[in-house]
Amino acid sequence: MRLFCKSKLLVGALIIVLLSLAIFCLQPNSQAQTVETFGPNEQFNIPVSNGTVSFAFNGTYTKATLENDTWVFENLHIFGSANLAMFKISAQNSNITLFSYANGNFSAFGNMRLSYVVTGNGKQIINLGLNQSDYNENANSQWTVVVTNLTHTKNVQSYDFLLEGKDWKLLKDGAFIINGLPGSTTLVRYDYSLGNSNLPFYLQHSVAIATAVAFALVMVALVLIKLKTRANSGEA
Repeated sequence: MRLFCKSKLLVGALIIVLLSLAIFCLQPNSQAQTVETFGPNEQFNIPVSNGTVSFAFNGTYTKATLENDTWVFENLHIFGSANLAMFKISAQNSNITLFSYANGNFSAFGNMRLSYVVTGNGKQIINLGLNQSDYNENANSQWTVVVTNLTHTKNVQSYDFLLEGKDWKLLKDGAFIINGLPGSTTLVRYDYSLGNSNLPFYLQHSVAIATAVAFALVMVALVLIKLKTRANSGEA
């Protein structure tokens, strides 16, 4: 009987030790995945290249580091947007305000889209951390960069489709180098293989419709930035 009780105690002690070891081993992982929050007032500065990165909305990430003048975000989530497991961004002589990221089969807006506002005439380097198959590897897929702005003399919308090879290019490592113009910028991928002759008219012509809708969206973003700037100037 005593031997049986001792065996039960030994088994119980072993279970407690094993549970303690399991908790101890899992604890560093939970600390590594600590979620950090950010808001519109927070800036991620890049002093060497005279650039800043900020966000229009609240969001979270698990890690953010400045590596070789590039901000590297892990598990980035902007409120109302899709998650970015790995996102790298650098700004040279310019300031970037990120608005949203979308990724899905919604052909009316392109199946992948990053929207942001640029101030300054510098360069931006953006890496969405995508798989190689997500880039332009076939004729059915096409990346486009569009900048929307207001003319200085008249409040008239000005649309600029940046030329691949001249205004922007895609490197082998998946980074986009964009010699951007000031204004509201949309980096978007259209996948024409999603088309179907049996679809309604608005889906068959989704690229043309998406362009118009994208312009409207980025103009709203630009106006909001302009109003915020005026408000801040008034407070000063």
